[in-house]
Amino acid sequence: SYLRSRAETIVKALHKPVLICETAYPATAEFGGQFADWKHAVEGYPLSGDGQAQWIADFTDVIRRDPNFCGAYYFSPEWYD
Repeated sequence: SYLRSRAETIVKALHKPVLICETAYPATAEFGGQFADWKHAVEGYPLSGDGQAQWIADFTDVIRRDPNFCGAYYFSPEWYD
């Protein structure tokens, strides 16, 4: 609901649909490198392959169904479990 409400606010202000340039969800807390700080679970989506898959499915469902969005790009798909 937060994502949808923010998109609605942007569309009302700019009169243009929202494009999510980069998004991702980790499958594990066990990774390092420059994105190591991003490994925080979102409520309802554990840091696991199943949690990652469910987050992506729910996210893309919102993007596809909400007319305020025109698309999204998944960041580093090679990290998909």
